[in-house]
Amino acid sequence: MSTEKTITVDFNSEDNQSSIILPPINSSASKGWNNIGVGYYRLPSSETPEISFLQHIIAVHVDKYPVKGERILEGRVVKETYRNGKIAIYPAQMIQRMNWDKEIEFINLSLEPQLLINCTDKCIDSNLEILPQFAIEDSVIYSLGLALKKEIESNNSGSLLYAESAATMLAVHILRHYAVQKPIIKDFTRGLSRSKLKLVINYINDNLHHNLGLTQLAELLQMSPNHFLRLFKQSTGVTPYQYVLQCRIKKARELLKNHKLTLAEISQQLGFYDQSRFTNTFRKHMGITPKRYRDNL
Repeated sequence: MSTEKTITVDFNSEDNQSSIILPPINSSASKGWNNIGVGYYRLPSSETPEISFLQHIIAVHVDKYPVKGERILEGRVVKETYRNGKIAIYPAQMIQRMNWDKEIEFINLSLEPQLLINCTDKCIDSNLEILPQFAIEDSVIYSLGLALKKEIESNNSGSLLYAESAATMLAVHILRHYAVQKPIIKDFTRGLSRSKLKLVINYINDNLHHNLGLTQLAELLQMSPNHFLRLFKQSTGVTPYQYVLQCRIKKARELLKNHKLTLAEISQQLGFYDQSRFTNTFRKHMGITPKRYRDNL
């Protein structure tokens, strides 16, 4: 048995990512996201010492060319070839060594173990076991990875609701497909009660200028994020993130009637924090820029 000390890597802490891993090209570190970290990495050929991760790690590969590597797990060697679209899942606390033969490019998604536990509908212990996966194909994870990479590359600081929703969907997907024992995750069909739906909708409309989060909205109704996400979509037909965007666009159309307000001021009032983000979002929903919309009034 090796006497080498295992290096523990915390991908969701800026101060504890370990010197063995180069800094990411882009990351969610400054976004203030909860339960999930996202980093975009491009690393030269290398070999790691014995390491483990505090989070469940999902690597979404976007390599330009195939990369050959191997992984040593408890003395067992796993050989793998990565290319664009391939996915790897490394459960938290799994001890391993890694090496790869050329530059490797991937999106790193780090999920806090407690998030997966919170997404279940039955009390389970903290030893929820996820099966490691190497060089698999999973279109759901691949799409979420690309979407989150795009989000960290944007200047949008008001993306908490988007990130928490994506993290919850990713956690549920992992539980359903890669857990050793499939936990109970109920499907909801009734939606929110009329009173609860009214409460959360009023709260959203009163706080469009804030960086709303999924956990924040769920706590308002004393629900888990996963429970709230599903019931809200059952009631409205859209996710909380999509609904908030619709509310912001509706409010923007009202504010644009006031010619004393600049586009920058409207952006701030609607929680976009960035005028270009506001312009792009408005154009995507309305087919026209805010300035052109105002000029046509």
